[in-house]
Amino acid sequence: MEICNSRLAERFAKDFGILIRLYGTDAVFTEICSDYLSLCAMNPSNDTERKQVSETLEGLEAEIATQLDVARTPEVLSAEHVSNNKVKRE
Repeated sequence: MEICNSRLAERFAKDFGILIRLYGTDAVFTEICSDYLSLCAMNPSNDTERKQVSETLEGLEAEIATQLDVARTPEVLSAEHVSNNKVKRE
């Protein structure tokens, strides 16, 4: 699924690098993003459906934001740095 030029990329532009990394490495995050993009592509036919889609998108945005916040914490970044250095040395 293309995310580079999507509403997802636009919504989380400041964290785009983290978003791409998580999308490529975390299956749960990838699924959340896929659900988000699928809902964005929907064309609800009535107000009730539009409200449900909007509320679900808000919930998915909150989940994505939480995952991005966690990935941005110093402990996570430090652990990734150590992991990346081990891979580079091998």
